Amino acid sequence: MVKGQKPIEDCALATTPIIEDHPHGCLVGRMGCSLPSGENPRDSVIYIQGHVISSFPSEMSTCFVQTFQLDSARSKNIQCGNYCAMIASCRLFCIKGDECSLFKTWVTAEYNGTDQDFYGFTSCYTSWFFSKNLAPLVVPTMATPNSASLAEYQAIKGFFCYEFYSCSVTKFMSNPWWKGDLQMTYTVSTLIVKPRDDSRDFSNVEIRFGNSPKISENPVFSIYPGTKPPAGSVITFKPPTPMEGRYLSFQRFSSCALSVCEVQIIEA
Repeated sequence: MVKGQKPIEDCALATTPIIEDHPHGCLVGRMGCSLPSGENPRDSVIYIQGHVISSFPSEMSTCFVQTFQLDSARSKNIQCGNYCAMIASCRLFCIKGDECSLFKTWVTAEYNGTDQDFYGFTSCYTSWFFSKNLAPLVVPTMATPNSASLAEYQAIKGFFCYEFYSCSVTKFMSNPWWKGDLQMTYTVSTLIVKPRDDSRDFSNVEIRFGNSPKISENPVFSIYPGTKPPAGSVITFKPPTPMEGRYLSFQRFSSCALSVCEVQIIEA
């Protein structure tokens, strides 16, 4: 047993994971868990943290990866977490009975479900987990949305599955923007942004953060250049030093659309 490890029964009680890059592409919480007699040694290494709501809208079917049968005599959470960690596209694993279902869905710990829940499980765990996420506090506004279902709240609801259906997307227009009001002043160190999987509508983006409700009066937090991001990417923005403010904005300066699928606002 490695020094500092915790008994396996304590793993599920941990609230603050260590988030790191897994060689296969997942972000996983690595907990040093010792094993009771008879457990597979690999189960001591990988445990994805971030317990989330266990029912989801029907579009989850488009993000399904694979299903595995679990050994009922062993820890189901650990077994299912291992399967997820070994598959690069897996970001969410869910358990129901002896079945482990893997999904490539981006779900935050703050996601509170929808009025039309479709997929139901006993428990689910996400790798899309960041402590001190301020996004649930945001009151969002945006330029004219492309449709009612692509409105401003989509960027902060904590769920992204398929293309742009879970994104905030403006109409094609001049200088489109999205703005979030944190309702009071916070110091922010990092923004984590999920663009569309096809990378459309997120290039030449200026990000501002400050205390003025007028976008142009706030200092620049960061800029994303003219080339569109790689398909399926997640972008992390960090200013040289943490910045204080209440209003966060994304804006493009041309005749175009702006898409923001998921935003994590990390307090310093």
